[in-house]
Amino acid sequence: MKLTELMKVVSEAYDLDGTVAQCIDDETGMPLDRDKRNVGDTLAEFVACEIAETFDPTAEDAYQLDEAHNRMDSARRQLEQVLTALENREPNA
Repeated sequence: MKLTELMKVVSEAYDLDGTVAQCIDDETGMPLDRDKRNVGDTLAEFVACEIAETFDPTAEDAYQLDEAHNRMDSARRQLEQVLTALENREPNA
């Protein structure tokens, strides 16, 4: 599996307007430099960067998908912790 193929899966799952795809180089699948992304969606940028960081071009497809899944699952857990903290926070009077 090439990084571009994995990013296509991720981009299609993230949204229909191609926000993740706008964060990556079409030919390599690597995230664009931050100043070239300019999509206004830092979560999409995060997803693209996390997937690219774990990508190993010598690994089998199943490993690539599993590793990407693990990274996104970790991010989900962290976001859930933040949501819980916000829900449990008492507003100042």
